[in-house]
Amino acid sequence: MHRIVVFVVCLTLPVVASAQQSNFNVAPPPLPSARFEVGKTEVLVQGMYSSLSGDAVSFTGLGTFATGRKAMSDLLAIDAQVGLLRLGGDSGSGSSAMSLSMNLGMVAADLELQPFRNDWLSVLAFAGANVGGFLGNSTVGSKTYSGLRDGAPSGFLYGAQGGVQVGVGLGAWHLDPFVTVTRVMGTVSAGPVVSTTDIAMTMMAYGANIVYVPLGLSLASLLQAVSGKGDNHGYKTFVVQVGYAFDLTPGHKADPGS
Repeated sequence: MHRIVVFVVCLTLPVVASAQQSNFNVAPPPLPSARFEVGKTEVLVQGMYSSLSGDAVSFTGLGTFATGRKAMSDLLAIDAQVGLLRLGGDSGSGSSAMSLSMNLGMVAADLELQPFRNDWLSVLAFAGANVGGFLGNSTVGSKTYSGLRDGAPSGFLYGAQGGVQVGVGLGAWHLDPFVTVTRVMGTVSAGPVVSTTDIAMTMMAYGANIVYVPLGLSLASLLQAVSGKGDNHGYKTFVVQVGYAFDLTPGHKADPGS
């Protein structure tokens, strides 16, 4: 889904390496599916692998997300998501070299608008809010920092998001590209190397979800280079997700493309 707030913690990594602010983010597909119909209730469960690489930075992460949606009509629906992520890797070099591991959690909700839908094409717009936090451990030299009192990496983030997702039916397959814009605010500490920083920025994520309708399976990927103020140091993020959709509506078959 479009819960960029989960990954905003990555903003601390280039700060550790270069004391520069960079805007980059990764996001799961924004919605459970690219179309809905009145009365339908569905849940999409996803597992995710992510990586971040760049100048003196290398991180990988594993996470899981669950997204539910209730369609109130053929025009309006509401959705909610919870997610957990474990992220770890190395940042910096020389005296500023650091190993980090972080645990992240988030919740979010949206209102969805479906202005157009036919047998092979659908268009959804969405807007809502999110909140998340993270806490980690860091090692610099022989010293390990863990817990808030010990100066470990931590943060609390919140904001609003919105975007568009399009669904294109290709027989048994559906291609669902998306674009999401998120405004993020909050407080982030990168640990012992960089002091606490207040964050306020706007970010964009884009990608696509590929769904095999007969089995209800989805594969999502996103590859994005950093775009931000100043020197972005060429950071890149990559995300791959695999998910399964459950249709909880009585009399309906699990089908993310219906």
